[in-house]
Amino acid sequence: MTGFARQEGGSGMVSWVWEIKSLNGRNLDIRSRLPSGYEALDAVVRGAVPKHCTRGNLQIMLSVDRSAAPVQLKVNHEL
Repeated sequence: MTGFARQEGGSGMVSWVWEIKSLNGRNLDIRSRLPSGYEALDAVVRGAVPKHCTRGNLQIMLSVDRSAAPVQLKVNHEL
């Protein structure tokens, strides 16, 4: 079976997009593309996928965007 999934989310000034593409395959082959600094998620992805998939070639990609509006800083002069 082939398939594609995309999920977007965000929190505060960070937004992210997860994409998963799957192709038929005899065995379960997981390939993940994660941005720099998110390498620890690779083990989480590899642990979660076999709970839902038993075979296929999966490409799992994460995109993170931290370019939301700049933070407005204010000095508390009384403090």
